[in-house]
Amino acid sequence: MRNLYLIRHAETANRLVNQTDAERSLTANGTTEAQLLGQYLSQHKIEKILFSGAVRTAQTTLAINEALQLPPERLVRCDAMYYADVATLLDIIQSIDDCCTHVALVAHNPGISALASVVCSVKVPTFSPAQVVALVFEVGAWQQIAPHAGQLRFVYRPAKE
Repeated sequence: MRNLYLIRHAETANRLVNQTDAERSLTANGTTEAQLLGQYLSQHKIEKILFSGAVRTAQTTLAINEALQLPPERLVRCDAMYYADVATLLDIIQSIDDCCTHVALVAHNPGISALASVVCSVKVPTFSPAQVVALVFEVGAWQQIAPHAGQLRFVYRPAKE
């Protein structure tokens, strides 16, 4: 069995002059959202987090990991995930080391929402910032993850204060 947690990065600040999209940071609210998401996810058994090369996904990952306390080698930057399409994200998932059975991806819309719709057996709404969709796959290896094979476990987003 494989458990996949698809996460959209938390709330992000508007782009500043001379700043690339990849350099955009989380807002203070976004950092809080990610920390709350981490607290929620701490009751699950996430063993590894893959995140895109954007600053906001790295910040989301680090804030989540405040609660998870994964060692640094379990937080893996994957530049190919930056605004990746479904095929690229699926390739990344299928290449995950089988020693981990609970893995999270922190990425961007529209790719992360599209991926959820492709791999889940039911319709999944478009992701909001700091939202997670947890899926379970009745397979023995990540390479066996296929379209419409995932069963929805839960959808969660921290409540706005």
